Amino acid sequence: MGEEGLVMLIVMFLIIIMGMMIMALAGSSLMNYRLVNNLYDNKKALYAAEAGIAMARYYLESSNGDFKDTFKLSDDIYCQVRVKSRDKKRQIISNGYYQEQKKLIIKEIP
Repeated sequence: MGEEGLVMLIVMFLIIIMGMMIMALAGSSLMNYRLVNNLYDNKKALYAAEAGIAMARYYLESSNGDFKDTFKLSDDIYCQVRVKSRDKKRQIISNGYYQEQKKLIIKEIP
């Protein structure tokens, strides 16, 4: 094996190493993309739950009774709100939903 064969082996080795580095970078980028997407979806569900709390407080300004309702905020975002009276306190329970994400917020109101 001459000098040309040795150069060819070194180039092939470098190409393999660079290919592995590119695959690792692509895998890391894909994982980061999924993490950010999941965080984004999670925030949408949390904001939907917070919107439910605001809607319940608005309802409670004009009524004192218990209620339960579902509000559609957009095509794929909605919240379920429930107000329960218990021991002279009222409890607002709001579930926010976006795709597979679900967030729960519970607030006590005197």
